[in-house]
Amino acid sequence: MAVTGVVTFARIHDLVLHDGQEGVYVSLSKMSAVKRREAFSETGKPQVGAKLEVQGHTAPGGYAPVITALQITRMGDAPLPPPQPVSLSAVTRGQFDCQSVELRGVARRVHRSDPEEGELRMEIATPDGNFSAMVMSSLGFNPQELIDASLLLRGVAFTFFTTRGEANGVLLRVIDARNIEITRPAAPDPFNVPEVDPLALRPFRKTGPVLHRQKLTGTVTMVRPGDFFYVQMADRAVRVNTRSTEPLTAGDIVDVSGFVDYSRDFGAMTEALYRSAGQQTPVLPAAVTRQLVLGTTHRGIDILRVEDYDGRLVTIRGKFVDIETNTGADSRVFLDCDGGIVVASLPERDAARAAEQLLRSNEVELTGICSVELSTNWPALTLPRPKGFTLLLQDRSFIRVLEQKSWWTPVRLWTALGIALVALGITLALVAILRRRIAERSALLADEMRARRDGEVEFAATLRERERLSADLHDTLEQTLTGVALQIHATSSATTPERAARNLELATAMLSRSREELRRSVWNLRSHDLEGRLLREALDHICRSILDGTGITLKVGGTGTEEALSDFTAGNLLLMTKEALSNAIKHAAPSTITIEVNYTRDDVTIKVTDNGCGFDPAAAPGPHDGHFGLTGLRERALRIDAQLDIHSTHGSGTTVIIFVPNCIPR
Repeated sequence: MAVTGVVTFARIHDLVLHDGQEGVYVSLSKMSAVKRREAFSETGKPQVGAKLEVQGHTAPGGYAPVITALQITRMGDAPLPPPQPVSLSAVTRGQFDCQSVELRGVARRVHRSDPEEGELRMEIATPDGNFSAMVMSSLGFNPQELIDASLLLRGVAFTFFTTRGEANGVLLRVIDARNIEITRPAAPDPFNVPEVDPLALRPFRKTGPVLHRQKLTGTVTMVRPGDFFYVQMADRAVRVNTRSTEPLTAGDIVDVSGFVDYSRDFGAMTEALYRSAGQQTPVLPAAVTRQLVLGTTHRGIDILRVEDYDGRLVTIRGKFVDIETNTGADSRVFLDCDGGIVVASLPERDAARAAEQLLRSNEVELTGICSVELSTNWPALTLPRPKGFTLLLQDRSFIRVLEQKSWWTPVRLWTALGIALVALGITLALVAILRRRIAERSALLADEMRARRDGEVEFAATLRERERLSADLHDTLEQTLTGVALQIHATSSATTPERAARNLELATAMLSRSREELRRSVWNLRSHDLEGRLLREALDHICRSILDGTGITLKVGGTGTEEALSDFTAGNLLLMTKEALSNAIKHAAPSTITIEVNYTRDDVTIKVTDNGCGFDPAAAPGPHDGHFGLTGLRERALRIDAQLDIHSTHGSGTTVIIFVPNCIPR
């Protein structure tokens, strides 16, 4: 498609083309630099007032239709279309997007947004609201002379829109100073302006709102430098928004010159200037409660005399609930007051220190500015009433702790309990491990001591056996061999054959007796073969071989599960049982012998019972009488720490009991 028109607004990448009836936005993003230079000279930038023929594609755009240019032909210059006088409300609805319009208003802020390009940014107030204007060339302007002046501005309206394509704002693009007309200059002295009503900044006026500067005088109660401060007058308190950083402190009396802000529920001063008018005692805060602030009601014709707390310096008490810190923004403190939550705002710089103070607190008192929020009814049915408020704190010094929180909070209590339980668990585990280690070491030590004791006993027994053996050999073998040698010598020197035969017979008898004694000594040294056998089986095998051919009945049994014993203990028990059996055979003439081997958890008991003639143990012959049986039993019992009991009477048989405690290895 092709459209011909005059340029009413132009930048390097876009322009607005007016075809005599409407203005349309044209994008140059698809055109190369070469084509732009061909169309707009070496600068490559279109000029306002140029008549162009644009060829390209149309599109719906983000809000209104647009053209993407592919080829542009310059056709000379043409006069600009006359702007249409419109109201801000009509432009805000979006119907004048990209159209040349004429708007009136009062300049409230004028500043250079881009010093390199000389653009001038203006904030303009009208009875219908505020809008922004961008002056493309600010030559000939003194920005400060425009503030508070009534202006007539001519330019191209651009509509701001949301991601849904819905209009929500206006920017007026003004070409240069020739399109701005001052219809009423600003007051030379910004403080030589009318004073506001002491009861309300926006009272009833038949003539409509005052858009120019107004003045008030009050006492400073709170300051956020370069942002806002609050002043309190006789009956009302007012928020003052300012960009000035001139120092202020609470208690300063100031004259304030500014514009009334209509964006809040309560009137405020904006783009304000101020000057000192003296000093007085700082304003004392009013003690309030949540119910008192929210309970403000209208009272008919005395509505302007109703006590309200918006902007007032107040103090309120409550229980600390929480503090919410926000990077780059004010922190929020939450109090429980009268069963509801009150929010206080604290500067970020004081958040960390205040958090340390508050987290240890239970009940606190906050002093700050009460910023009240009113209810909104639409459609309007009743007059608005307070529905909430925020307390603005100067710094953390406006926080006073009334009651410290108990150190034993539930969290700390549960934490301490958890730590105690963990410590108890660790202690019990360590005790259990220690007890187990002690038990293991005790068992090892006991085994060591038992082994050492068994070794010592075994060594002593071996030594005694060697001494006994040497005595036996000395008393039997050596003496017999000596006698045999004498008999053989006598035989060789015998005078008669009868004498020689007699000597040989004596030598032979002596050798037989010596062989029997030697066999008995060797028999006593042996513990017999226990390999692969437990004590009952070994006793049954050995004792039956001893009684074979004697006609004596042998019974071997016992109770308990058999356990393996040490060779030392088992060998001595075997020899002791054999000795008891041998004594019964030689001296009691029994017909039956019973051997019982009884086991408990740690102990062994051997009981040898016969039905022989019996004897008196107290009167039994001993070693001096040539009898070593009972003495040998007692010696062996000592070797293995056993308890030996012998029960016998004449005519009632004999019972030998051998009890060995703690002899079963574990």
